[in-house]
Amino acid sequence: MLMLLVCLCTYAGATAQQPTEVKPKLFASYPSTLSISESCLQNIFSLAQDQEANIDFGNNLVFPCKVLRNELKYSNMQTVLIRSSIFDNAMLQVSRVVNRDQSITYNGRIINERAADGFQIKKTAAGTYQLQKFETDRVLEGCFL
Repeated sequence: MLMLLVCLCTYAGATAQQPTEVKPKLFASYPSTLSISESCLQNIFSLAQDQEANIDFGNNLVFPCKVLRNELKYSNMQTVLIRSSIFDNAMLQVSRVVNRDQSITYNGRIINERAADGFQIKKTAAGTYQLQKFETDRVLEGCFL
């Protein structure tokens, strides 16, 4: 038992001292909040699988990409998954939900597991949409088994 305890303590001490990986910030040159138009989000859902496109979010954020999936998951929810070639293969996932009152809500993220930052699509209190920057380490937790 004592030998097992010594091994566990040694392992825990060795892994705790490993340097953490410093991830680059892909979106460092962009502001923390960008306004995006609802028509920009609507246009994403007209893209077909394997189609290449340039999504212009405004504020000089152009997202050259290829559509990986565009599928109707439920009768009221459609999801598009897109990969960008210039942002180190960052993924954009956008969902459109038709609510019970027939209003439409958009949500999604631009994320890259190798980057320190990303964007989340948020609806403001005024009803407009924004891309809000976030730190990926707060969303993606590593598996340390």
